[in-house]
Amino acid sequence: MEKDGDSNTALDLNPQQAQIIAAFLNFCLAEGVENATQQKIAKQTKIALSTLQYYFGQGKLDLNQTAVQWVAKVGREFTSQILLRESKKPSYQPVHAYLRTQYAWAKKYPAHASYWLYSHYQGSIQSKYRQFHADFLEGGRKRLESLIFEHYGRARKTPPMNVPDLAMQIHTMLHGSIIVGIVDSRGSLRAQEDLIMRWLEKILA
Repeated sequence: MEKDGDSNTALDLNPQQAQIIAAFLNFCLAEGVENATQQKIAKQTKIALSTLQYYFGQGKLDLNQTAVQWVAKVGREFTSQILLRESKKPSYQPVHAYLRTQYAWAKKYPAHASYWLYSHYQGSIQSKYRQFHADFLEGGRKRLESLIFEHYGRARKTPPMNVPDLAMQIHTMLHGSIIVGIVDSRGSLRAQEDLIMRWLEKILA
């Protein structure tokens, strides 16, 4: 599987910090998060352990939390860039395009997508992650609400009364299908994407 890129645009990280985060995410994907140690990450990054600890040691940035924040911001930037490009096309469909960008992100950044799934699990049992994910999920649903209104506006149709409920339904189906696409050996992200896009055609008809 292709390694994720080392772009440091997600947080205000210097190149070496971004390199460490990328190595950490790729290691977790290949070897499992339970096997990640500072020594192994330093070796994969090809830096001294003391350098890693200088940035992510005791009293410094938390490696796990920084990785979650980095993944979230990379995802937002990736989505915004594609939506901006797609919005200039005559055939642009806001909600459809948004969902497709989420699958495109999971395919391009497999280590990010897998760690994001793991971080949701962390958020369910660790309070320090819970509020972050609650805020992020609410932001995603609000974004979908605006895209749904845009969808009906472009079609010159009256939007349904239950747009917030519709946004929540789409958001839940999207996240569930990406989880299945990642963890189910019998499925794939492509198959899940095709399934959800057919479902979307029906509910937005």
